[in-house]
Amino acid sequence: IDVYTSQSAMSGMYGYGNGAGSGDSGTLTQSSLGSGVVLTEDGYIITNYHVVEGGEAFQVTVDGNTYEADLVGSDPSSDIAVLKAKDASGLTPIELGDSDNLTIGEWVMSIGSHFGLEQSVATGIVSATNRSQIMDSSTDAYGQQGDTTVYTNMIQTDAAINPGNSGGALVNAEGKLIGINTLITSYSGNYSGVGFAIPVNYAVNLAQQIIDGAYIRAVDVSIGELKF
Repeated sequence: IDVYTSQSAMSGMYGYGNGAGSGDSGTLTQSSLGSGVVLTEDGYIITNYHVVEGGEAFQVTVDGNTYEADLVGSDPSSDIAVLKAKDASGLTPIELGDSDNLTIGEWVMSIGSHFGLEQSVATGIVSATNRSQIMDSSTDAYGQQGDTTVYTNMIQTDAAINPGNSGGALVNAEGKLIGINTLITSYSGNYSGVGFAIPVNYAVNLAQQIIDGAYIRAVDVSIGELKF
């Protein structure tokens, strides 16, 4: 997924997109890139909200073919977004697994555009399930400022997740989608052996609501200094 803006921008508030380039105001320039997963033959693609955040134009590359894409909708609180590849047909949707039936230690593979290297894969295991992760964007590797964000019910894996990998697939040994790669815990901003993915059962259910035009509203609940 290539994201274009008219401002110099770095997508991925939490440092898991991949910034690339800058431009003058009014001129669309590639500002970031990420990964996505094909859900339907006619081109609906699920990705992370932080991959497309602030984007004004989008291109997606599937099986070597590049399509202009529209942002169908997103839910920032869940870090989920859906793109639609224009005039796409005959694409191969990924087969869905069941994230409610994961076993600690089972083999998994992360797929995406690590550092812009398309169709890259990395292997690992499911390290834990139902993880909650607190991310303070004011201390990320890119110096971004913002509210503390709480991610809940995440799949933890040691399969490599790097910049450009966000929104890509985490699959099981049968190649079935079990999660959407989303974030890492790292002092450097790169892979450190602790990555997190949104469980597929939750992510795809939310994506389908977006595709169907259901109203998605982020709930802002404050507890002390945390907002989620």
